[in-house]
Amino acid sequence: MTLLPFWPARLYRHLESPRTSLYYNLEVSATRYPGKAAIHYYGTAISQARLRSDADALAGFLQHRSAA
Repeated sequence: MTLLPFWPARLYRHLESPRTSLYYNLEVSATRYPGKAAIHYYGTAISQARLRSDADALAGFLQHRSAA
């Protein structure tokens, strides 16, 4: 018996991990395209630079709270 009996045959069952981190990819995108939208959410666009800034702020908050 297969573990994924209803998984579509045309889709991969395994994903390879990227060689770079999510934060690194965000940092590169924010440096290259700071004003370009990273997220569109209910009619609001969040720029690459704003997303990186918010991610940095969240990381700092978590470090301050000893969560990371």
